[in-house]
Amino acid sequence: MIEPIRILFVGNDSDVMQSIATRLEQEEIQFRVTRAPSGSAGVDRLEDDSLDCVISAYDLPDQTGIEFLDTVRAARPALPFVLCTTNGSEEIASDAISAGVSEYLQVTDSTDLYAQLINRIPSLVSQTYVHPRDDQEIDHHQYRDELIEITAPPENSPEERISQLLELGCQRLDLANGHVVKIEESRERHEVVAVAGADIVQEGVTALSNTYCRKTIQQDEMLEVYNAPAQGWEGDPAYEAFELGCYLGAKLRVDE
Repeated sequence: MIEPIRILFVGNDSDVMQSIATRLEQEEIQFRVTRAPSGSAGVDRLEDDSLDCVISAYDLPDQTGIEFLDTVRAARPALPFVLCTTNGSEEIASDAISAGVSEYLQVTDSTDLYAQLINRIPSLVSQTYVHPRDDQEIDHHQYRDELIEITAPPENSPEERISQLLELGCQRLDLANGHVVKIEESRERHEVVAVAGADIVQEGVTALSNTYCRKTIQQDEMLEVYNAPAQGWEGDPAYEAFELGCYLGAKLRVDE
């Protein structure tokens, strides 16, 4: 029999957080919930080595959720920590990531938050047991710090951020080339607007029908091509035009 996930729920008096705690408690087969009404009360519960995960509100009665997170990380560096807020900001998100949050959720209602937690908690806990804190995790946190250094400074222009993010992505994923594309589906227009790395792909305009991107924008998840010929892409215009044997792409919608 699979043991339930043991959650320390550190909340406040808001209807959203109280509702979430109650609904998690009702999932007795999947979760075991211990409530703490404040950050200081939550600290007292950290001595319980059986805990699998912490869920905390940002607005706690005696401190912020990030201050509580700092305490948790000092005592239990690898314990998954989910920070929830109904009044988030870029500054809070940046501080949370720097402090080592596992998941940052900004929500407006209990149903939305509950759905996100149900999906994320098992994954976070399983990752902890499969990949314990080691040099790889330290490297992961360093990578997140680099992301923040690129995206947080307001003086960085969008073009500078894109260029630096592409370079960082190529280094992180050990890729020869990274690029950003602007797509106009109605015009079948595919424009490469920024490039990092080798000149396998260069800036310019081409027909959308000749690219991997035409498939990328048709799905919500990433498009992963790790061996184009073996995966049936041989003869496809995208492979013939660029001869990219591997490809990783995701769509990003921008409201103009």
